[in-house]
Amino acid sequence: LATSAHAAQPEALVRSIKVQPDKAPDCTSLKSMVESVTRGCRSNDDKAIAIYNFMRLTHYHRNYPSEPGGVPVLKEINTYGWSLCGGLHAEQSALWRELGWPWRFVGWPGHTTVEAFYDGRWHYLDVFLKFYAWMPDPNKPGGRTIAGLDDLAANPQGLVLDARSEEHTSELQSRLHLVC
Repeated sequence: LATSAHAAQPEALVRSIKVQPDKAPDCTSLKSMVESVTRGCRSNDDKAIAIYNFMRLTHYHRNYPSEPGGVPVLKEINTYGWSLCGGLHAEQSALWRELGWPWRFVGWPGHTTVEAFYDGRWHYLDVFLKFYAWMPDPNKPGGRTIAGLDDLAANPQGLVLDARSEEHTSELQSRLHLVC
């Protein structure tokens, strides 16, 4: 039986074709999601805010989605796009985990949230309450960083209440910023 280099080859299957628009995040995996959402970010605060904005813009508040055995984070993001505080923050923390950041659940009666640990401290960004606050940090670009819950509890007047006051001077407003 003679064989030829040109003998018929079995048809090959093409797998994992992915077509992505250039302006939308790649949501095919948690890793690709984080890479595309944080592309171009220069600091860890920038990355945290990019993930916060992604979560805030792609999710809404409803009840917890449920399926037998639970709903994996990637499926919750791509299929449902809604949850309550604990579910939203479980998703947010999964994205932080892809950046290599430790995180912890925190909260109070009636609310579950998370903080991310990067640059040697905890940072609080709540996608359910739509809140984070800046605090002075002379070692950071721009002289500020995102506050953690302990920072907010230690200085609610300076970091939250005064940040919303019309009596602020423009110099102080440039250093502190509250996002709600």
